[in-house]
Amino acid sequence: MVGPDAATVNLLVSENKVGKPIFEEVPVESVDGSAGVRVLATPGMVLNIAAGDVIMLNPADGTFTTLTRGGNVGAHVFAEHEVAGMYIEEIEAGGSTAGWAD
Repeated sequence: MVGPDAATVNLLVSENKVGKPIFEEVPVESVDGSAGVRVLATPGMVLNIAAGDVIMLNPADGTFTTLTRGGNVGAHVFAEHEVAGMYIEEIEAGGSTAGWAD
């Protein structure tokens, strides 16, 4: 679990209809000997990274480059609660359901 005092960065999700950027605040920690930061929790909207990945952030626009993978996979399931709930046991057997919303 990520503590309330964890450092965070704003990562670019996309842009809205008028071109304004949409960001997600993601908890991170510094990595010794690296200019990158380790992602502490898999984002809910930012794609292509998961908890444990080390990224290099461009703070000017919220874009990032993945430096190393942490070994986790982020799966986004969009379905009616009854359908998604059918798979919760399998998901929990192999990991966590951080961000699970009823």
